[in-house]
Amino acid sequence: MVIINITTIQSRLDLCSATLWSLINQNHKPDKIILWISKDAYLLDTGVLSLPQSVLKLMKIEKNLEIRYVTNIGPYRKIIPALREFSEEDILIYADDDVIYSPLWLHELMITFDKYMGEYPVASRVRKINKNFFGAVKGYIRFPLIEYESIIEDNFIITGVGGCVLKKKHIKHEMIYDDSFIDVAPRTDDLWLSKILQLSNTKIVVCPAALPHLNEISHDSYALNTLNNNEHKNSNVIMKGIRKFKSLFLAELGFATCNNDIMLRSIDDYFHGIK
Repeated sequence: MVIINITTIQSRLDLCSATLWSLINQNHKPDKIILWISKDAYLLDTGVLSLPQSVLKLMKIEKNLEIRYVTNIGPYRKIIPALREFSEEDILIYADDDVIYSPLWLHELMITFDKYMGEYPVASRVRKINKNFFGAVKGYIRFPLIEYESIIEDNFIITGVGGCVLKKKHIKHEMIYDDSFIDVAPRTDDLWLSKILQLSNTKIVVCPAALPHLNEISHDSYALNTLNNNEHKNSNVIMKGIRKFKSLFLAELGFATCNNDIMLRSIDDYFHGIK
């Protein structure tokens, strides 16, 4: 079976229904679309006790759309429960809940997956971990997106927004059942999943052909804090420019400039400690 998996939190269920609608309308029809949610609260999720009409209507329209309740492990619900439940033969896809996927998105991913006979996971949006002139790993914001189809052996980060196709065989059994991410990296699922793929000696294929089929839904989290005072607008722009330049410079030298840098080091430390 071909199974698309996503997860969301209570406050984003209506938003997620737009993503579900786009997945239902893929040209390449999956056998199942599963929304993994939880009744218990965790992190930003207050728990889903009832489904909104937007989701219930979709369930009436699409018989292959399933809602599964699982223990709340945050963003990892988008793939970990599926890896544990389904068989070696099943093709699993994970995606994000705040993207409208154009009808050809899954088609492009599956063409590439089949092209390589399912030997490698396929992802459309992948960053390359690289080093600076001194041999130190740069900061996350200096990791470039890979823009060409290629097989990548290591030092990659799959970003879930672009989707990823994989099978159970691509990740070592013990890593599928390692719940340490709850303590080590509870929010940074993309970093953890990329790490366990690499530790499983799994190469991946980058499929940039699917990138044009992503339409991210923007979140204006700071709408209430928008400054309308034109007197300060120019100074704000200048300060933002200075901060951005400073962050890029520090990242080039290998300093942590965002939470992903901190989490990457925590994940590396964890796996180094259990070797």
